[in-house]
Amino acid sequence: LIHPLAGGILGGIISYFLHLYPPAFVVLRALTPKKYSFREFKRVFWQDRYCKPGKLVAISCYTSNAYEAYKIAKDFKAVGSTVIMGGPHVTYLPDEALQYCDSVVIGEAEGVWQQVVQDYERGELKETYSGLGQEDFYEAVHKELLDSSPEVIKEFIEPTRGCKFRCSFCTIPSLSSGRVRKKPVEEVVALVRKAEIKYRHFTFLDNNIYNDPAYAKDLFRALKPLNITWQSFCTIDIAKNDEVLRLAKESGCHMLVFGYEIFGNSAEDKQKGKFSMADRYKQYTDKVQSYGIKVRGNFIYGFDSDNWKTLGELWKFAFSIRPLIAVVGILTPLPGSKLYDDMLAQDRITNLNWRRYDVLNLVFCHKKFSEQFLSTIFFFFISLP
Repeated sequence: LIHPLAGGILGGIISYFLHLYPPAFVVLRALTPKKYSFREFKRVFWQDRYCKPGKLVAISCYTSNAYEAYKIAKDFKAVGSTVIMGGPHVTYLPDEALQYCDSVVIGEAEGVWQQVVQDYERGELKETYSGLGQEDFYEAVHKELLDSSPEVIKEFIEPTRGCKFRCSFCTIPSLSSGRVRKKPVEEVVALVRKAEIKYRHFTFLDNNIYNDPAYAKDLFRALKPLNITWQSFCTIDIAKNDEVLRLAKESGCHMLVFGYEIFGNSAEDKQKGKFSMADRYKQYTDKVQSYGIKVRGNFIYGFDSDNWKTLGELWKFAFSIRPLIAVVGILTPLPGSKLYDDMLAQDRITNLNWRRYDVLNLVFCHKKFSEQFLSTIFFFFISLP
């Protein structure tokens, strides 16, 4: 199993801040017959000598490190191994991936991996497998985790999957089949109890831990007696609910990661969803922080209304909310997002070099500035202290 987590800048940022154990490893281990032995690799530790013949190889990747994943797939095939690819990028561009591998898993692996292995053993491997999001996505993985070490459990606690919002630049809605699914609270608690033997701080893998206020309340109440601390991705509307904020803090919430994307008076606030709350971002952030919960803010620059002046306004707004960490990326039309489809239809995408889809490069035709201009002003502002 190879997951090129640190093969690109975006992957490196994710790995640095969240220290993620690649979830694909746990899922596939849980669904693969126990007669198989496993070796797991992250791209950052990869060496060519690991390529061996006669293996069943699973490779997952993001868009920004797709080329690294393709090279590994090609090398394994060259020595006589069978290669299956999956992950966000491959899900949306399966025909591209099939140039380098034997088969692709489109969507979530939980519903199809056992079939993949059976077909492989019979010599009847199909080129594509479509894994639709399952309501009981957690069952097989939960059983595997209960038999795993605290080190593995700690990095794969996922109370919910999916997000209630449908942001145009995000691939989560399509990756999660447009649904929000929840793991039983008692199973989340069971995993935390086993891992807390060694660890007291946890990062939950949720795309949005506040998808369902009622579920969030039940989860936070159940976590409170465990005396742990935790952090997770969330949406700013949690600030509307004082009871949930109180319970989150009491349950050990150390930090919430908010995707603000735009700043308070950005012209993009006319869009629906999270953006409709932009004029209250400062108020809501203050409310969260008043409960002693730290905030990490993620921002995006490069919307059609953005120019060199709005970059300064975004910078000032980011400092005004006093986040523990602020991350600014350039708007990137990732395959699988509505933004990507729209820009393709408008013939605005100027670069299909996936390495540049790292949220640090402009890969589409902006209405107000060039790639060179954006690069100059963008890196000037984000380098300010």
